[in-house]
Amino acid sequence: MKLKGRRQNIFKKAISLFGGYVVVLLAILFLLRLFEFFSSNVSQLLSAGLSWKYYLTAFYFDLMYLLFLLPVLFVLFFIAYWLSERLAKVITVVVFSLIVVGHAMLIHYFTTALNPLGADLFQYSMTEISQTVGAALTGSVVVTLLVAIVLVVLLFIFVPQKLKLPIKLTYGVLGAGLIVFLFVGIAPANPKPDFGSEYINESSNNKSAYFYQEAFYYISGWEQTDKLPLFADFFLGYDGVSNNKVRNEFVYADEQSFPFLHTNSNEDALSAFMKKGENPPDIVMIVVEGLGRAFSNEEAYLGSYTPFLDSLSHHSLYWENCLSTSGRTFSVLPSLLASLPFGEHGFAELGDAMPEHQSLIKLLKYNGYHSRFMYAGDSNFDNMRLFMERQACDEIIDKSDFGNGYDLLPGNASGFSWGYGDFELYRRFFQALDQKRDTTPSVNVLLTVATHSPFLVNNQAKYRKQFEALLPELDLNGQMESLCRNYQQQLETVLYMDDAMRSFFNDYRKRESFENTIFIITGDHRMPDIPMSTRIDRYHVPLIVYSPMIERPTKFSSVVAHFDVTPSLTEYLKNDFDFAMPELNCWLGAGLDTTVAFASRSTYPLMQTKTTISNMVSENYFLDSERLYLIGPNMTLIEDDNPEMFDRLNLNLMKFKNKNNQFIQEQRLYPDSLLTMFSINGETMN
Repeated sequence: MKLKGRRQNIFKKAISLFGGYVVVLLAILFLLRLFEFFSSNVSQLLSAGLSWKYYLTAFYFDLMYLLFLLPVLFVLFFIAYWLSERLAKVITVVVFSLIVVGHAMLIHYFTTALNPLGADLFQYSMTEISQTVGAALTGSVVVTLLVAIVLVVLLFIFVPQKLKLPIKLTYGVLGAGLIVFLFVGIAPANPKPDFGSEYINESSNNKSAYFYQEAFYYISGWEQTDKLPLFADFFLGYDGVSNNKVRNEFVYADEQSFPFLHTNSNEDALSAFMKKGENPPDIVMIVVEGLGRAFSNEEAYLGSYTPFLDSLSHHSLYWENCLSTSGRTFSVLPSLLASLPFGEHGFAELGDAMPEHQSLIKLLKYNGYHSRFMYAGDSNFDNMRLFMERQACDEIIDKSDFGNGYDLLPGNASGFSWGYGDFELYRRFFQALDQKRDTTPSVNVLLTVATHSPFLVNNQAKYRKQFEALLPELDLNGQMESLCRNYQQQLETVLYMDDAMRSFFNDYRKRESFENTIFIITGDHRMPDIPMSTRIDRYHVPLIVYSPMIERPTKFSSVVAHFDVTPSLTEYLKNDFDFAMPELNCWLGAGLDTTVAFASRSTYPLMQTKTTISNMVSENYFLDSERLYLIGPNMTLIEDDNPEMFDRLNLNLMKFKNKNNQFIQEQRLYPDSLLTMFSINGETMN
């Protein structure tokens, strides 16, 4: 009886003390949520009528996160308390402090990157993580973090023991926590936030709950494989209105052995708009870090901060509704240069296991071109260097190869700099051209880095003045103008990028090769550091094809993707210059759509992060996990309750993921015979 009484007494004391820690933790989570409200500019984007709904939803998600943790935390606490009350206090202070500090860091990440951190963290090397953290880490952040850690530890040491909660109340809270743990989960599926903006929806979620759930799915391997239901192919390729198939619904040569290999049905989008030259043209691709349609050209909802590019587009073939294939940089080179599937975490992430494949660089090299890749940062990031080496690229130049006479971008408070600015990149490019003084046609790929966090550029004061002069002329409403001011530093770098582009073309016009050069300009993805309006906004980028050879400049409102660029270029060179090109390929795109009016006639899988393929565009619809949207002009989205179309897009996405999984397992795309046929000196270029 004495032992039983002792156990009951220990349990009651443990319950009482634990309740005090819970109150402190709940209070800190509440304060962190308030901090997030005021530091993330949500109030400027949130309509007044939705404010209370937003706040209640956000606090609900925080409460559910805490309740989910309580059973696990209490078991840990009670085991320690049984051994020693002092041990229990030490362990609880440490564990609860880590929970709070981790949560605060995830909130800081969100308020900086404007999207929650998920399992994509695990797909970056320590070097890449240190570069990204270094870009965002400032002296004030470090000091604030250290002070916050000390305060949190002191709160957990002194406050809980002074709080005496009724034991029955603590029992009730633990009971509620057990129910949430067993039947709801760490991140409730409902209610689904819908506040008219992707950024606001994501801000209402608990950032720790999101991260731990994503990490659990990634580590456990859940949700990896989707199985196609019986008769699924009956629905695939159907647009919901007619029996017309989408443009890139291909005829596959041997789908069982090579899931993406199909006969060539690409469209030549360029020949009809360009005069034919005597010699194959030079090609210069400029991939601009973070360049999105939200702040470039007509109908940009943030206003346009790219006056030169806007002007250039009027003399170009301009696709205003182009899609990047991911929300980060990792997919831009495989998609733009080879129209490749993603693999598990991005094609380049396969590393040394990248299977042999065809690409624009390889095929042009086979037809006599010299190739060059230049990146203003570290080309090992996202395995870019290795990917370009696999293309047999003749020259790979990154920040380690610039040499003397070039100025790095300004470092942040911790001294970190991504690399060189756009002006310096273009200067280094011209130096590389001058060093190679022959008439061999060339294909050049340039990737910028200046429009990236920490958004510090040389001569920033100049672009600050330009921003102040430009903003009143954009005729934005008060809410949007206030939002742009909050992200002025980001937009200043966009003005800088545009100015550098103007300088680049002014210098290039002086070169003899200018008249026979095709320039292709696009963004790798939309800058995530300014709040996004919709789920598709992160992919919405401009695509400009400029050349003095263009006879009919045209703006196209049809939806295209980076997947379509290589198919169109190879088809153009085959038709106009009789280049040898394979009759079978694995392109995911069918070529650029030259429909002038708004139209969406292709199917594109989109990979938001390195761990998630949950988005798909199929004709006029956009699938985002459990939601279906109707796409309108300028890539606006309206949620559509259409179960039939939802099922069909899910089937399309499922079919792609199954092909992608087969490719991951077998790691082959092309038969050896086809690769050998387009090799140089009898050796495959891989």
